[in-house]
Amino acid sequence: MFDKVLWLDTETTGLDPKVASILQIGWMAEVDRTPGDIRLAKVQPILHQEDKLYGKFPILEFCTGYNSRMKMHEKDPDRLEAFSFPQGDPLFTHARSALGFNIKPPDIADPADWLLGDGVKPAGEVIGNLIAALDVPGNRWVMAGHNVSFDYKVLWWWSKRIMGDDYVLLMDKINKFVFLDTLSLSRWMQYSGRLPIPKATLGKVAQYLGLDASNAHAADADVALSRDSAKIMLGMETDDA
Repeated sequence: MFDKVLWLDTETTGLDPKVASILQIGWMAEVDRTPGDIRLAKVQPILHQEDKLYGKFPILEFCTGYNSRMKMHEKDPDRLEAFSFPQGDPLFTHARSALGFNIKPPDIADPADWLLGDGVKPAGEVIGNLIAALDVPGNRWVMAGHNVSFDYKVLWWWSKRIMGDDYVLLMDKINKFVFLDTLSLSRWMQYSGRLPIPKATLGKVAQYLGLDASNAHAADADVALSRDSAKIMLGMETDDA
């Protein structure tokens, strides 16, 4: 029996775990089936020399490109929406949304103007808080969430880039062999005919199960939705047994 479950969700700058930075991380520590409080951290994106997705100096390169784009289309600001990197979403757009900024894009992009918003914490501080929350005696934590294997990989690479070899202080607390993945559970129920939805996204699954998915894609909301969805789906499995 797994007595410790870590429900976790991340919002990131991209889909490649090796280079993506975490913008939001939500988690809830559940011990002996007793859930704790859901925690949410807004994280300052990492600037690291190995961030290949956006270059050696991703924020500076972004701002250079953004400023150039502004000058090219200053008479047609709406065309700025088309600006993007070769991979993933535009970092500025994603970061501004995920970090909860309610600001107008500046005429000239300055990293200091938009990286540090209200409630945004340095990545090292967030990792320290997560390590402290998981410092409970017993077996390693089983990670749970929607497509949680992606979150595990992101967490692995992200913590390693920040902490170096000390990343084991976090990752050694997590069971790397066992996950509770509501995406896999949803797909199983799709194929068995008990979840008649076209896509097994968390929002679609939650809506079909009667949950309020209006805040989906916020890390703390997704933690709650994945746990509640799992409880309902596992109950459906039990009812059919």
